[in-house]
Amino acid sequence: MTDIANDPSVSQYLPNSYMTVIRWGLWSLYFFFQSLIFTGMWFFGHEAIHNAISRYRRVDDILGFILLSFLGTPYYSWQFSHSLHHAHRAHAEKELAFVPETRASRGIAEDQEHVDYTDHFEDAPLYTLSMLILRQFLGYPLFLLGVRTDNRKLDSFICHFLPPSSTFKNRYNGVIISDIGLLVMGCLLFQASQIYGMLDVLKYYGIPWILCNNWIVLVTYLNHTAPNIPYYRGKAWSIPRGALSTVDRDIFGGIGRFFFLNAAHFHVAHHLFPKMPWYHLPEATKHLKAFLGDGYIYSDEPTFKALWKSYTQCQFVDDEGDVVFYRNSRGETAMRVATES
Repeated sequence: MTDIANDPSVSQYLPNSYMTVIRWGLWSLYFFFQSLIFTGMWFFGHEAIHNAISRYRRVDDILGFILLSFLGTPYYSWQFSHSLHHAHRAHAEKELAFVPETRASRGIAEDQEHVDYTDHFEDAPLYTLSMLILRQFLGYPLFLLGVRTDNRKLDSFICHFLPPSSTFKNRYNGVIISDIGLLVMGCLLFQASQIYGMLDVLKYYGIPWILCNNWIVLVTYLNHTAPNIPYYRGKAWSIPRGALSTVDRDIFGGIGRFFFLNAAHFHVAHHLFPKMPWYHLPEATKHLKAFLGDGYIYSDEPTFKALWKSYTQCQFVDDEGDVVFYRNSRGETAMRVATES
C-alpha cells in the first residue's frame, strides 16, 4: 500500500480526480442557484403583469417586458393568457393553464364497477417518472407554443408567439412587441456565443434556463393541482370558488419563499387579490386562514413527494357533475361531493 501511495502517477491522479469532483460540484451549485435566481426574475415579471410592483402600469410593463423577454417568455401574450387563467380558475371547461382530463378524453367508460383501469394507465414507476421529468422540463415551453395534452377542443388557438392566434386577435401589437423582445434576446445570445463560445453560453445561461423552466412548472403545478382541489361546471363555478381552488405549499421552505417571491407559499391570497404585492401576502394569508377555516387549503408535504403524489393521483375527472374531484389511475377519488354520500 505504501508503494502504491508513493507512486507518482497515483499521487498525481488523486488530486486531479478530486479537482474534477470539486469543479463539477461547484458548477452544480451554480446551475441550481442561478436557476433559482432566474425563477425569481420570472416571478418578478409575474408581479409586473399584475401591476403589483409600482403604481404605474407602464413602469411595471417595461420592467416585466425586460425580465420575461430575457427568460424567453413573451410578455404581453402571456399577460393576457394569464389573465384568462385568473378569470376562469378551476372552471372545468374554461380554465386555460391547468385543465383536468376527463373520462371521455382518456377513453374511459362511465361504468366504474367494470372498468379495467390498467388498460388506460401505465403504472410502471419508471415510465411514470420519465413522463414526469419530460413534463417538468418541456411543459412550460410547450404551453407557450400552444401544445396541449388534455385533448380538449378549444374555440381558440393559443400559441403565444403568433398574432393570428384567435386568443390574441385583438392584441396584435402586443404579440408583435413580445416577439421582438424574444428576437432581440435571441440575437444577444447568438452574439454571446460568437464571442465567448456556445459552451459558455450553455453553462452560464442555457442550463440554468432549462432548470428555471422546471421550477416554474413545479411551483405552478403544485399550487393548482391536488386530489382535494375541486373543479366546477356551469352555475356551480364562481370567481371566489375558483380562487379558493388553489393550495398553499411550503416549497423549499425559506429558500422557496425568498426566490419564488412568496408565490408558492401564499398562492391562495394571490388569486383572491392579484394586485397585492408579494410582500403583503403573508399577512393577508394569516387573516384568510382565520376567516376561511376549513375552506383554506394548505399542504406541508415535502416538495418532491407532493409532486409525485399529485402527478400519480390527479389523472382525470368525471365527465358529468357540477363539482368534480380528481381520480387516480384506479378510478378512486380522495374527495366526494357531499350530495354523493
